[in-house]
Amino acid sequence: MLKTNINTTPILKSLDEEKRLFTAVVLRPNEVDAHGDIYDNEVVEKAAHDYMIYSQGSNLQHLIPTDQAVVVESYIAKASHTIGNGEIVEGDWIMTMKILDDGLWELCKEGVFTGFSVGCVGTVEMLDD
Repeated sequence: MLKTNINTTPILKSLDEEKRLFTAVVLRPNEVDAHGDIYDNEVVEKAAHDYMIYSQGSNLQHLIPTDQAVVVESYIAKASHTIGNGEIVEGDWIMTMKILDDGLWELCKEGVFTGFSVGCVGTVEMLDD
């Protein structure tokens, strides 16, 4: 799901201008996200796999379903490396979408959309500081 960036940590984002591919980290294990949650490696992997099995849909801001952003890659990084303007960490869930709509692609290039956001429900376990 494309979403404006509300996270304070740098988000990996890569745009392939020629192919209209938008790549970003969806979830990073063992790091606090924008909502104060932490996901371990197993949860990130399960979320990535469940998304591919049950969903693969996209929407804008969790509100507007769209078929103009299509998942073309989704994987768990096997090793840390650099891509685009950021670092991928081993265990990150990475996704690439092909952007089909001209207006949506312009918003991606302008930085209006900066990454992906997981819309999900789950069981929460409170951790000590």
